Amino acid sequence: MSKLIISALALAMGFSVPINHSYVQNVAIYSSSTETITDEDGEIFGVYAPDIPDNAVVWVTYDTMGTPTRLDDIVIDLEVIE
Repeated sequence: MSKLIISALALAMGFSVPINHSYVQNVAIYSSSTETITDEDGEIFGVYAPDIPDNAVVWVTYDTMGTPTRLDDIVIDLEVIE
């Protein structure tokens, strides 16, 4: 399993990034069928969006505390799992 880590700061509109798999860790994906992925302790560590096709472009953002949120905040990092 290879991992791609993108670190960036963006203002206002957020940051778009192409993904090549629908498993994306630690980001907010706005999808009609987004499901959270949890560990054994119930801690949420990612989302799964089966209706987002491979090579889609998604918008992700974080607030200042690192919480995934809406598109008007700052993007800090994105980890895509292939």
